[in-house]
Amino acid sequence: MNKTITTYKTTKNTEKEDEEETTASNVEQIRISLVYVNTATSTSSRENSQFSSLSSLEVPSEPIAVPITITKKGLNAVVNHLLDRHDSDDDDEDDDSDDERLPKLNFEFLLNNGKILLPSKMSIDDVARRVSSSAFSSSSSDMIIPMNLEEQEEAMEIQYFLGGKKPSKEDESEELPDWITSMTHSFHQQVLGFETNDDKHDGILSVGGDDGSIRIFSTSSSSLLSQEAKQKQQGGLNNMIQKGIVQAHSGSIKCMSSVSLSCKNDHQKANPIVIASGSIDQTLITHLCYNTNHDNEGNNNDDTTAIKLHAAYCNGHSSSINCVSLLNHPTTVTNDDDIALMASGDWDGGLCIWKVPSPNSSSNTDEDMTPSMMTDNNENKKRKTIISGEKQGSVQSSLSSVKEVSPTISIRAHNSNISGLSWGYTENNSTNNNDENILITSSWDHSIKSWDLTTQNNILTLNGSKVVTCISRCCLRNIIASGHPDCRVRLWDMRTSNGGNEVEGGGFFDGTLRPSHKEWISSIQWSPTNPYILLSSSYDGTIKVWDIRSTLSSTPPLYTLRAVSSGVKNHKVLCTSVTKDNVIYSGGTDCIVKQFKF
Repeated sequence: MNKTITTYKTTKNTEKEDEEETTASNVEQIRISLVYVNTATSTSSRENSQFSSLSSLEVPSEPIAVPITITKKGLNAVVNHLLDRHDSDDDDEDDDSDDERLPKLNFEFLLNNGKILLPSKMSIDDVARRVSSSAFSSSSSDMIIPMNLEEQEEAMEIQYFLGGKKPSKEDESEELPDWITSMTHSFHQQVLGFETNDDKHDGILSVGGDDGSIRIFSTSSSSLLSQEAKQKQQGGLNNMIQKGIVQAHSGSIKCMSSVSLSCKNDHQKANPIVIASGSIDQTLITHLCYNTNHDNEGNNNDDTTAIKLHAAYCNGHSSSINCVSLLNHPTTVTNDDDIALMASGDWDGGLCIWKVPSPNSSSNTDEDMTPSMMTDNNENKKRKTIISGEKQGSVQSSLSSVKEVSPTISIRAHNSNISGLSWGYTENNSTNNNDENILITSSWDHSIKSWDLTTQNNILTLNGSKVVTCISRCCLRNIIASGHPDCRVRLWDMRTSNGGNEVEGGGFFDGTLRPSHKEWISSIQWSPTNPYILLSSSYDGTIKVWDIRSTLSSTPPLYTLRAVSSGVKNHKVLCTSVTKDNVIYSGGTDCIVKQFKF
């Protein structure tokens, strides 16, 4: 007895659904079950928010039959048909319905228990054949499951979610005096007891230049509104407002990192952001950035950002400092405690760990950082940091007047330049997912290492065949993405167990990302909210947005963004930063900060 089920066909020239009665014995078809998944952490979260109920995008759970050659376009046609969504040109002229027709939506589809994103130009059969090939034989066993369509007895589950849009360019800064070599972004945290009356999330974008200066740009959630809302609110589209300049170093700034402090501060309505910067001049310093734009009732009355020199870190490095990474302590701290940990790496392979002092432990006072205050000290001008407010005044504070910090750990971690640092991942911390006892380092010596900072032991070493120029860690596991001069992005499994004695992963995911860049990869940034989304920037002037579930070697990146000024050749993207609000900032040799939004 043949069981009758619903089937969908696609034609060669156009993938248009035709519903008819057929039997399940057709060997050219496969039974599938479509399941809508919540993508609150995906790049399409903004689009999902327009739907009052997630159930409005769910289709009936009954299995349907489709050709095994169906592609993403055909599955989109099926789902939109089941949701009764049509393009306006699809409406029949004799349609007498007065109801407004809902437009078609673009969906993405996940196979293999959600581990593989269906590429645009590949069918289900193509994916099954590729997964069964030797290309995946060396992949981690928990990543890919063999797919045998001929032995498929139950309906194949295909997950779908609302597809995102290509990130759009929303703003750019004026041309700065020199190359943009590094950048970092953090949001201010409100101090307990000072709740504001608005919904803004004030943030700071710190931009380091080849001239040794740090420029502070104010960002907020209001800059993420629609263009119409921004025009009404600000009278224009300029979202990045430069708030000050710090001449922090005598040489090019090679690395930056920032965190919003969780310590209590009795004098400010918002906790400060600590900004670390390392330079080719072998200096490593931190600044404190305060948002002072709230009155005693929590109203946002003035737009003032103040910054002061916080601490200098000495006796650790004797060569160019090329990477730095800050980590908030996982527990709530008071003014008398060390507020954060900091890791730094240099050109010679030296690694240092530092305890960042609390704001009140430095010799500068809160009054020293107020933009309206002015002092004049002509001594040691070469060692001074000049801090200027946008509206008025300047403050000069000598490096000799700030607290000097020595490293708690100083080791030779690599045989060559340390190019990247990333704190390990842990599920045991309710405050954040960073493990202050595990640090992952990369180097030009072709290796990526994991360190136990408690014992100062190297617990895992992965050796490659190429220089590693940059790394970034997935937000939900110890998976590392690395960039290389051969224009490729690679993924590494850094997971270990049993105190590092047994390696669960410890390998390279062969053929994960398709070669797409044309020059040296300069920066890797994992999305802070989506464990599947990864960004890479390159000397070719582009930013690539990847979904790591596109694990087929022929799958291109989701999007390619041109991140340097148009019409100018040979400009390079040198650095990027991604925020929790899915905003991308980039800078490079065109000396302009670009802002993109998912």
